Amino acid sequence: MLRECRRSDQNEQLLGQWSGEEAYCEVFDSCPPSQIIYADELEDTAVVTWVEPTASDNSGETVIPVQTQGYPSGSRFSQNYHVIKYTVSDSSGLSSTCTFTFTVQVLECPVLDAPDNGDYVGGQPCQRSYGSSCYFMCNAGYFIDNNVLRCEAQPGSEEALWMGTPPTCTVETCEVPPLDNGMQYVINTTCTEQSQLELGEECEFECGNGFNLHGSEILTCGIDGEWQQQAPVCEVVTCINSDIPKPLHGIKSGCPYDDEKYGTVCRFTCDIGYLPSGSVPRTCLDDGDGNGVWSGGPVSCTGENKVLGIASSLDSRLFYCGRWTCNPLEVPVNGFIESCRLGGEETDVSTKQDYGTTCNVLCNSGYTAQGATSRRCLADEGWDGIAQSCLDLTPPVLNCPPDRVIFALAGQSKAELHWEDWEPVKAIDGSIQITATLVSIDSVPVSGNNRPAFSDEGSHIISYRATDMAGFMATCSFEVEVKVTRCAPLYPPSNGDVTLYLGQGSCEGGAVYGSGCLIKCDKGYIISDGNLTTERYCLRMSDTTTVGYWNGTQPECDAVTCAVPDIMNGHVTGCPPIEAQYQDQCEFECDDGYRSSTTDKVILRSCQANATWGNIELLCDIIVSCPANISLKYGSVTPDICTKPDPVPFDTECNFQCESGFRMYGPYSQICTSDGSWNNQRSVRCEGKYWVYE
Repeated sequence: MLRECRRSDQNEQLLGQWSGEEAYCEVFDSCPPSQIIYADELEDTAVVTWVEPTASDNSGETVIPVQTQGYPSGSRFSQNYHVIKYTVSDSSGLSSTCTFTFTVQVLECPVLDAPDNGDYVGGQPCQRSYGSSCYFMCNAGYFIDNNVLRCEAQPGSEEALWMGTPPTCTVETCEVPPLDNGMQYVINTTCTEQSQLELGEECEFECGNGFNLHGSEILTCGIDGEWQQQAPVCEVVTCINSDIPKPLHGIKSGCPYDDEKYGTVCRFTCDIGYLPSGSVPRTCLDDGDGNGVWSGGPVSCTGENKVLGIASSLDSRLFYCGRWTCNPLEVPVNGFIESCRLGGEETDVSTKQDYGTTCNVLCNSGYTAQGATSRRCLADEGWDGIAQSCLDLTPPVLNCPPDRVIFALAGQSKAELHWEDWEPVKAIDGSIQITATLVSIDSVPVSGNNRPAFSDEGSHIISYRATDMAGFMATCSFEVEVKVTRCAPLYPPSNGDVTLYLGQGSCEGGAVYGSGCLIKCDKGYIISDGNLTTERYCLRMSDTTTVGYWNGTQPECDAVTCAVPDIMNGHVTGCPPIEAQYQDQCEFECDDGYRSSTTDKVILRSCQANATWGNIELLCDIIVSCPANISLKYGSVTPDICTKPDPVPFDTECNFQCESGFRMYGPYSQICTSDGSWNNQRSVRCEGKYWVYE
């Protein structure tokens, strides 16, 4: 603030009076302070307002300030340094000015890089101004876990930061399809080595004997983590039942359907007294071109001129009468004898069976019958049909654990993996349970029992595989997502500092749950509650939230203050009346008429960081006085103290008066000043108007 003042010419007269006019001055009563203004969100300009300054003139004339530089209050200012100036003038031409400045600043976030294997949406770097958002995308064959970051700033902050988890681009993978109903991988392809394939990798399939492949033999992993082709299926080869009809005088069993599957065995039994023509069983086979064909043609039963069970002798005739029996039917591996019946009555399956008994043979769950499922005891004490075998032709059924979310422990950005929560992973293969083995984590193979105890933040794919005795495999994968609870940035108070002393992350960039930040004030400042430091901890409301909060309230750093002392016979200027703040400089001065015996009359002292005053203490212990013992020939001196030999105290005024008939030369009075001298050093004398010299 600038103030100017002018006084008219004044002439000193003998009687000590001034001629001319009294001087008048105008002054600004208020002038706005200089400041920094921050642009609003997504703006690069700011509307700035201020209280119009006021001024007054000591003559009583009304004066009005006029803005002479800069745009008016309420205007929108660009990002820059701006000077505003007001001038006030009175009618006599005297003027004063009020000048203040402000700077418009735009908060910007740091330059942000696009993620690996990704780019900015639109291909151009993002705008970095406060309030803007930056969007990302991944290259083909990758998926993004977080596609946007927002530039944010705390109220009162002088910097902006990107908020959100930094985006990452993870390669898309396709899950290897399970093997169903005769399907198998072509040997030495990627499908036999991995459970997840990346973009462009291929998986090749083929069908086992007795099956035809329908669909594409090769699947290619696409950019969206889906196979580009429909998964193929293996359809079983079938034979037409009517091609081998039931023979006359015989029985057909084991193939009740119009179309019988590959491997089905039809058995033919002739009535007593009839024999089959050729081999009795007929098996459904594959002709090599995917067509079903029986292992032989139709069976016929023909009569035989032979008496069974009679032995003849010329010497004696013996007739042997007895029952034809068959040994107990052999139980197939992975199968069982369901029942045996003769004439509608059930018999013991573990004992010998009479002629004509029929036994049903079944396989355990998960196994496919190869051979006759129903066999009959024949007259030759043997069983008809082909002995059944139970083969494993299907992969096991794997029960995959459900997806789960795990939260990181306090003070960490990793989560502890409790494998026992979902292991052992079991598969069912018929009536047998199989324990699956861990294959990979995020497509990285795992060998042996090397299971990590912790997992980083993000989504992770865990894959298992179960293999049965026949070598058929089943795979499955599930997702474990590790989440981390974080607190919003904790900024230091004005005239203070904040540091992370516990946990991970950073106080100003987002600390993880369980972290601690130490807040302390700069030299000369102290926390408002009187402590030198304070601690704040990142907490969370529940175990299943990613949003944390800081305990307590944000402290303020107040300047250390020094109490302004009362000085006997002195005073303090340049400071508030009660207390001064750290680094304030104040003038300690003796009152007029006093001085110090140890220091100058005026000393400069500063408020220090320990709340004490620097420099030495001012002691105003000496009263200022002027020499007296004044006399005036042909006149008088008043008061009497001026005529005494003792010095007179500060501010004493001695008056002089001449006797009648005499004229005074010199001042009419003298005043003892604060420096111990008389204000007017001219001598005083009284001379007669008509002086007679003797």
